[in-house]
Amino acid sequence: MIVDAASLHRLSSELPPSGDIRRLEDVEEQARGVLSYILDSVSGWFIDDQTLTEDPKACPNCGTPTDSQRTPYCECRETAAFVRQFRSSLSNGAIRNPDRQVALGQKLWRPLGGGLPLHRSLAPERAVAQVMRRAGGKCELCGAPAIDVDHTGGG
Repeated sequence: MIVDAASLHRLSSELPPSGDIRRLEDVEEQARGVLSYILDSVSGWFIDDQTLTEDPKACPNCGTPTDSQRTPYCECRETAAFVRQFRSSLSNGAIRNPDRQVALGQKLWRPLGGGLPLHRSLAPERAVAQVMRRAGGKCELCGAPAIDVDHTGGG
């Protein structure tokens, strides 16, 4: 797959700047803005109309050399899944759809340590308070004081 600089610049102009994410009140706009972090980091990879191509012997996500015959990715699976979805959206043009940008921003937010803010914003305050009371104000995994609620179960 080849991605040209022009398509990345066009996408970058459609997204909220990464530096403005915390100032945005709409969680969906914040999710779209998370994608700006990627575009900010790859902007220096292009000079004029040069293209970005993949090294077949390295993980497409992090660049770690890999000799696996089964998959081109190393152990960074969650991030690798995001990278595959992002690249696919770039190549087929779906990245231009604001709903797809929100979905991809949410996918990226989690491996960056931000959880799933859009899902949290959909939880009623009453339900969050009930979960906090049930857990005694402590994290159910480690016992530390809880500051947030996150769904970690499978249901």
